[in-house]
Amino acid sequence: MERRETVKKASLARVAARPPLRFNDLLLCQQLLLISLSCGLLLLSSCGPTSQAGLKPPPTGIAPVIQSVSFSGGSDPCKPDGEISLEWYGIAPPYRIEVDLDAPAEDPAQVTTREDSASVRIKLPPGMSASDSLSAKISLTDARGLTRKRDLQIRSDSIIQAPPVIESISIEGPSVSVAVRGSACGDMTVTVDTTTGGLSAFPQQVEIDSETGVAVFDFSAPGLALAALGTATFRVEDGIGQSSTATSELIEVPAAELAPGSLYAIPLANHASVGDVVKVLVYSGPLEFSLQSLGGVSLVCPPGCEIDPASLDFGAPAADDPALNPVAPADRASADGIWTQYIELNGFQVQSDPIAEADCELPEPFIDACAWQFHVTPGGGQYIPAGGQGALFSVNLRFTAPGSYRLDLRPAGEIPYCWYSDPDGATHQWSDISNAIDQAVIEVSAAAE
Repeated sequence: MERRETVKKASLARVAARPPLRFNDLLLCQQLLLISLSCGLLLLSSCGPTSQAGLKPPPTGIAPVIQSVSFSGGSDPCKPDGEISLEWYGIAPPYRIEVDLDAPAEDPAQVTTREDSASVRIKLPPGMSASDSLSAKISLTDARGLTRKRDLQIRSDSIIQAPPVIESISIEGPSVSVAVRGSACGDMTVTVDTTTGGLSAFPQQVEIDSETGVAVFDFSAPGLALAALGTATFRVEDGIGQSSTATSELIEVPAAELAPGSLYAIPLANHASVGDVVKVLVYSGPLEFSLQSLGGVSLVCPPGCEIDPASLDFGAPAADDPALNPVAPADRASADGIWTQYIELNGFQVQSDPIAEADCELPEPFIDACAWQFHVTPGGGQYIPAGGQGALFSVNLRFTAPGSYRLDLRPAGEIPYCWYSDPDGATHQWSDISNAIDQAVIEVSAAAE
């Protein structure tokens, strides 16, 4: 008993000997208590949803890491496709890959996924050329919904062969040769996009010769006997739609030398659409006899072709650009061309109806075609001497259906259709009215919708 009392007294003595708690000690205890409470709350939140109904905590952890992204073109440089290769590491498979291109691809991307890598096959949008580029945004998402993104710039020249190039343009009179180099992607064609100064190309599109790499065009003036000076713009396109830079050249077409006794019907445009107007120039080569009265010129055009009588203009077309400006009926007597080259018009006689009613019952080879007869006489007993040549008249044609239209002059049958009389009243015919020229054909396409 005494021993217990002794121990108790000793313990109380030690307690009494301790110094009192300081303020810093109290502050430390308070901080330890707050840390313990925070840890408890974190443990509770990790065990289930928060107290707000319907909300789930965001995914935690590290998103998968994209180690590398690269692009390689396909084996065929004429097919605009390639493959994006992607490598990563992560801890939460499976993975979902999305590729977003800044231009719509022709086909959806084809994705092949492996454990830590993937390949994405893409086909570039139609019309892309080797000078274009494409941006791709790649997203890699794991099973937890964590996403890592990466941008990739795709240069088309890593996929597609460079577009063709116009290397040179050679001009020899009305013949123009365009040399091309570059693309081996399909057949290449050269197109004459625009012309000025009344020039026209026949045809307007030529396929490149596979052996020489050259396309040849023949240019003509508004009429065979008229000279022309203007520019033509050329462009080459390969088999996958890649185009070269447009190139323009100055071209001069000299006036043609026409044979004596020849007569031509020359359209001033060789391409048109349904509803368009094309002016036709009727032109005489050197006359074999003097002409005092134009007894008749019979112009033949296939079905779908109509003549505008109000556009009849004696002589050359009365405009700086002869293919565009028709002449009003009141100007019919304002003749020029062959008429004013050789005679003074002090009484030019124009019949009340210088165009006879169309004759659509023609013999072969003009089945279903129609012919229009034109006639005129200069007044005052004047005449055009033998050897004279020039434009007799022009008139507008309009087309009601697509097709290929060849203009002809009606040959003589039981009666002459293309003839003239001299001052003595004798009648003569042009010896060559075959109109056998490439420019006599007009290609008419359907009207644009």
